[in-house]
Amino acid sequence: TLSRADRPGGAGYGGVAILSRDCYPVSVIAQPDSECASCQLESLWLRVKPPSGRHFSIAAVYRPPRRTVAAIEADISELELQYQRVLLRYPGPIIVLGDLNCNLLGPDTCAGKVRLGEMLQSFNLRQYVDQPTFTSGSLLDVVICNESDLVQRVSVSPCAISPHCFVRVLLFIPKIRRKRSVVH
Repeated sequence: TLSRADRPGGAGYGGVAILSRDCYPVSVIAQPDSECASCQLESLWLRVKPPSGRHFSIAAVYRPPRRTVAAIEADISELELQYQRVLLRYPGPIIVLGDLNCNLLGPDTCAGKVRLGEMLQSFNLRQYVDQPTFTSGSLLDVVICNESDLVQRVSVSPCAISPHCFVRVLLFIPKIRRKRSVVH
């Protein structure tokens, strides 16, 4: 099943999408329009309901490459707000994936790296990608999760059609074991 959120403004291109197996029913978690006029974060939030595993929430995000402190603040603050809404409505595992255009391998003074780090720390989140995801040697694409046992492995491999690399994630979705009921 393909779930998508097209780029606002009717440009006819861009946006974010999540492809899921048919055996994993999904529903879109609606987010209200941003109250911040300068925010350009694109996102799609889904609730995934595995047939025999724990339900979880997942987001695909894209943040355009804007480097001013005000732009970074607007976009990451919007991501924080969306994360909070999902966490309050659907407690449990949350995974955020995508291109945030904040070089996490850059200097510690880089505004995007600092602001994203603040968000990760304030919500006790972990970012799992630890190597460059772009041909320039930058780490722009992230896998963020609030439960450390959910993400088993992350790998990065070159892509022939994009300057971004493929980022592959292996998730551990434990099966829910139902108590046996004995009928006498």
